Formats: sequence, C-alpha cells, structure tokens
Amino acid sequence: MVYALQYEAVNVEVQEKNSSSFLWWMRRVIAIRKRFPAFGHGDFQMLTPSNPKVLAFTRTYDKQTILVVVNLSRFSQAVDLDLQNWIGWVPEDTFGHGRFAVIRDGKYPITLGPHTSYWLLLTPPEVPGVADGEKALPVTNFNGDPAWWFSSTGSRFIERDLANYIKRRRWFRSKARTVLNVSLLDLVNFPGDGVGHLLLIGFNFVEGPRDLCVLPARVISGEEARKIEVEYPATVIARIGQDGDLMVDATSSEAFQRILLDVTAEGRDLAGRVGKLVPTKSTRLAEMLNSDPPQSCRLLKVEQSNSSIIYDDKIYLKLFRKLEEGINPDLELTKQLSDKCGFEHVPAYLGDIQYVAPSQDPESVVVIQACTPNEQDGWSHTLGAVSRYFDRVLAEPQLPQPPFVGLWQEVPEALARIIEGVHIDAVRLLGERTAEMHVALAQDTESPDFAPEPFSLQHQRSIFQSIRSEIKQTFALLRSSVSGLEEYPRSLAENVLLHAEELGTCHDFLLREPIDVKKIRIHGDYHLGQLLFTGKDFVILDFEGEPARPLGERRLKRCALIDVAGMLRSFNYAAHHGLLESRTIRPVDQATLEAYADLWSTRASQVFLKAYLEKASNTVFVPKDQDDLKLLLRSFLILKALYELRYELNNRPKWVAIPLRGILRLLEEGVTQI
Repeated sequence: MVYALQYEAVNVEVQEKNSSSFLWWMRRVIAIRKRFPAFGHGDFQMLTPSNPKVLAFTRTYDKQTILVVVNLSRFSQAVDLDLQNWIGWVPEDTFGHGRFAVIRDGKYPITLGPHTSYWLLLTPPEVPGVADGEKALPVTNFNGDPAWWFSSTGSRFIERDLANYIKRRRWFRSKARTVLNVSLLDLVNFPGDGVGHLLLIGFNFVEGPRDLCVLPARVISGEEARKIEVEYPATVIARIGQDGDLMVDATSSEAFQRILLDVTAEGRDLAGRVGKLVPTKSTRLAEMLNSDPPQSCRLLKVEQSNSSIIYDDKIYLKLFRKLEEGINPDLELTKQLSDKCGFEHVPAYLGDIQYVAPSQDPESVVVIQACTPNEQDGWSHTLGAVSRYFDRVLAEPQLPQPPFVGLWQEVPEALARIIEGVHIDAVRLLGERTAEMHVALAQDTESPDFAPEPFSLQHQRSIFQSIRSEIKQTFALLRSSVSGLEEYPRSLAENVLLHAEELGTCHDFLLREPIDVKKIRIHGDYHLGQLLFTGKDFVILDFEGEPARPLGERRLKRCALIDVAGMLRSFNYAAHHGLLESRTIRPVDQATLEAYADLWSTRASQVFLKAYLEKASNTVFVPKDQDDLKLLLRSFLILKALYELRYELNNRPKWVAIPLRGILRLLEEGVTQI
C-alpha cells in the first residue's frame, strides 16, 4: 500500500535509470547466479566460524567453489575462518572481481560491516614458473672502479653475463635476432661517492643495424642490498664476492634516482669517454624544485619498454633504454604540445637529457614531465565499464542474439539503452580530446617538423605497399600457426585465410588518385593504455610511437586516422578482454556475449568517431569526401588488426581470437556498407 501511494517516486521507470536501485541490485544477483552454477547445483558445506554472529559456508560444483560469509549482526564483526583445505587459494569477489589476500594458513581473518555479506569465488593458485630473480646470479669481483669495465675481466662480464641480463629485460626489443657480439661503447660516471655509471652497450647482430642500450649500474651493500633484492629482484645483475654486495641496475637505487634529477636541475654536462650527457631544464622545473623540492622517489614496478621514476607524485622521469640518433618523439611531441601549442591534456614538459657524441645527432636519454594525478589508466577505466555492461546484459530476463551493426549503422534504441551511461559520455569526451590533440599538432605551419603536408600518390602507394606487406607476413605466420590454435580461434583463422584475396584488394582505391587530405605528426601508438583518467578528463601519454619501428620512421608525418583506428581497435580489445579472462561465464552464453561485446565496441567507436569528426570538421587532416574517409579508416583498421594478429600469434596465442574476429567484421562491413 505504501508503494502504491508513492508510485510516482518508486516505480520501474525510475529504478531503471538508477544503477544503484533495488531493481538493478536484484538483476545483478540474478546475473551472478546464472554465471556461477555452484550457487544452484553445488554441494553444501557449513563452516564453523570463531564468531557465532557470522554465518559461513561453501558451495562446490565441478571445479568451482564459492565461499559465502554473512554478518547476521547489526554491528561490524571480525571472524577467523577455518580454510585449511584452500591454503594458497585466492578469494575473489563475484560482483566486482576484487581479489582478496591469499589464504596462507588455516585461519583466514575477515571483517564485515553490519548485515553485510561476501560471495567469494575461491581461485586455485597458479603453477609457479622460474622467475628471473630465481635464476642463479653470476658472481664478479667488480669494485666500483669505472676502469674495470674496460679491462679484459670487465669485457668478458659484458659479453656473457651482462648481455644475458639485458636480453631477459622487457625493454630489450631484439630477442628474436641473432647476436654477433656485445661491447661497451661509452661510460659516463655520475658525480658522488659510488652513485654509479651509465653504460652504453652495443649489440651487433648477424643481420640489421645494431642496438645501443642504456644501463645504469651501481654497487650496493648492507641494508640497501637486502631491500632491493626483495623489492626489485629483476634489477639485480650479479653478486660481488661473498659479503652480500650486489651489482644492480641503478634505477632501483634512490641515490641514482636523485642524481638524475639533480644533474638536470643543475644543468651541468657529464663527460664520458666518447660523448657526454647534456641536460636541459625548463623554467617550470626550476620553480618546482626551488619552491618545494621532492622528498621521496621510487621506481615504477610495472613492466615497460623504458624505466619510469616518480618524485613525490609531482615529477615523472622516463629513462629511454634504447638510444637512436635524433630526438625521441615522446620528448619532441610532449614539448611541442605543452610548451608551444598550450595543449593541456598532455603532461607538461620539464626537462631532458641528451647523449651527444662526435659526428652523430644527439640521442634522447631522459625526458622529465609533470606527474598527473589520476584515478586509473584508460584501459582499466574502460574494463570497469565493460564489466558493468555485461552485468546489465546478464541481468536481462531474455538474452536475444543482437543483430550485426556496423560502424556506420545505427544501433537499435532498445540495445543502445543497455550501453549508454556515464562511460559513454567519457568516450565522447575522449573523441573530442583526440581531435583537439590533432588540431594542436597541425597548427604549426612554419616548422618543417610539424607543418602539414598533402597526400600524394607516392605516399598512398607506400600505404598500399605497407598493407600488402603486412598481409603477406601475417598470413604466412597464420598458416604456419593455425594447426596449434585451440578449436574456436582455429575456426576463425581458417575463415580469415579464405578471405586473403579479398583482404588484399579492398585497398586498391589508394592507387587511383590523390586523396584531398594532409599528413600531420600523430601519436603513432594510440590506445586506451596511453591515457590517464583524472575522474573528469583524460591526459594523453607516451608519444614514442610503436617501439618496433625505427625512430626516423616514427617521426614521419602520417594520416591522423591512424590514431583514430588505433583507439577503435582498443575499444574492441577492451570489450572482448573480459570474456577471454573470465572464469565465470557459462559456455552456453559465450557466443551471445561475444556478439554483445561487438555491439558495445561498435557503439563506443561510433560515439568516439562522431565526437572526433564534429570537433575536427573543416580541418586539413580529415578527408572532405565521406567515401575517402570511410575507405581510409577501414584500411587503417585492417592494418592495425593485422599487426595485432601477428603480435598475438608470437606472444599471446590465447588472445588471437580478438584480432581474427575484428578482421572478419571489417570484411563484413566492407561488403554491406562501403
């Protein structure tokens, strides 16, 4: 009766619009029950908690075990659970997928708020492999003297032990190439007692150009050695003698972290045996250090193609691990956008360090930028939105197969309602910010490094040949790999191989006549992982370009739609990532949910693209002709998907279905829409 009198405030329409309403809570609960068969079919085992006000039991079905813990009291309660049978397992929240602490002994402590409960999926421990830190470390007699590196003992250590250490690093990009020899090309000693040296190590290969790698080395002992061996085991290079001293990659050492910033702030050159390090600082960095010098610093532990150091969450320093002649695009474009263009959605440029040697162009060693406060990166932000989207999909009483919707088609209104929300507004904002970035990069018409240049038939032929070359390499790898794929990706791969000729001929438009559009400097490796979400806006990071490409190629002007295609493919990856990684989706729902993942990806891409084109209307870098726009974007999407396919075949075969599905969808769109 009460609800009948309040029907204007409490009704289905109102609760539909509020994702925190009781209606949506009930839908999520139903979706959770659908995803976990153990809730309905599993055996039931009561636990005996130490606190009588807490109810705890498990449901187990097949290989799935759910732990349910309920606080029956109106007050917060703490409890120890006897989980002796699950030592080493990790509880994971079935709603938000948050992982709890590993179960290390029989008594597992949990704290619950008033009348709260946990539904936890118990996940088994992963089978441990042999980590880098577990390999036997070499032992050396290095005493910290820079001259040791040029002795016969030092040379042997470089050729064998140091080379092996470098080849195991994530940032070493030439793991598949055959090494001819390794040598020390230069050494720069840093000021201060035992702060360390910067080694420039040259790798010569049987084929192709050499790699010049940067490795700062330092000797540490005592408590610092014990701390780094525990916190940063991957930076330990060798043991020195029997006293516990270590040779380490100095990026993990606070003394070295501080000296890098000090050298830049003081603006003093550091001479090596061949070249020298030349620092440059901005007035903004000088002001920051004078008014509030950083008190702490730390090396980021995430695996990257370079090394990153944070000072007081205010200053960000990146050490480039591979040196190439010429200014690094990350330094060049960040400085251009923040200093010359006034573009606020990149980290502000603060300084850099270049390596300068006779008869060669300067090479970028360090770039320093303002650190951006943020909630999370764009990839994590999007995965959260996709997870919530699938919760809404699974909460639907009926789950019909959605229709195929291409990039240039309308998503049916009934399905759009499931997708729309706060995150789609963020996608719209990202489209605007991307267009604004390209506008800023195109506005300097005086500098030869940035002035827009018109497309030509010669440039279009080079795009055509790049795509044909990518098709040839990728399909050769796919043919040799298809038999080793699992059943579902193998069926996709066989389907893609049948369309090889069609995939090659849909780019012939590039050979006909020049397209009315201009090339500009672009990001070059644009995807959700290159963004930070501040809670209200986006900051764009890492303008280095695709690391596998030579630096000179990464600095070329290219079509802005390459960045657009990269982001659209990233939406597709985010949509399908959760399905690949999920341990809870029922096999019967897999095919339907993949179609819904495509639907989310398409809608996000449409919103992004519409916002981008509205903001970039009447610019020189967007084709005026709609057919040219659609054809060019489709070609760059195919090129990106082929690149992804080759990468996944070489590195993550489990993910290979994502680019394969993407290629098939692009071919289907081409038949029906362009």
